[in-house]
Amino acid sequence: MAEKNKFYKIAFFITLAVLIISLFMFYLNKSSSVTNCPETREKECPQPKEKALLDASTNNWAINLYNSGEVIMSGRIFNYGDKEAKNIVIECGMYDGDENGYLKSDIPIFTTTKNIGNLASRDYKDFELTYSKTGTNDYSQSLCSVKSCDSCDILANRII
Repeated sequence: MAEKNKFYKIAFFITLAVLIISLFMFYLNKSSSVTNCPETREKECPQPKEKALLDASTNNWAINLYNSGEVIMSGRIFNYGDKEAKNIVIECGMYDGDENGYLKSDIPIFTTTKNIGNLASRDYKDFELTYSKTGTNDYSQSLCSVKSCDSCDILANRII
């Protein structure tokens, strides 16, 4: 009977020692990781700089009904960021396509740009660009994208 009690006492003290050591290790690890930023070794890590995140999509293109020598391209620009985008410049290109909807060439027939101004955070804006009609046909395709802006990131540049 005494050997059985001795076994339980040894097991109890070993378990107690493991518990105390693990709590001590947890406390040391927690206190050291909370106060230090891994990159700068400061108490608080710097927050990332917030920027506007822009993307543009092309809706359609058509020949102007009132001026048959002019092409109108329309689209929409989106701001997914938490900051306002300023001085946004959109670029649209017209590409030569075939009757199946495939592009014949990666080189645009023409390109045109337009400064559409500012766009609030988490907002969108419709835009239209016009260009004199040169070399387009019924199978031509337009593609619009964000060319530049102040204090913003362009989504297409992040993906590529």
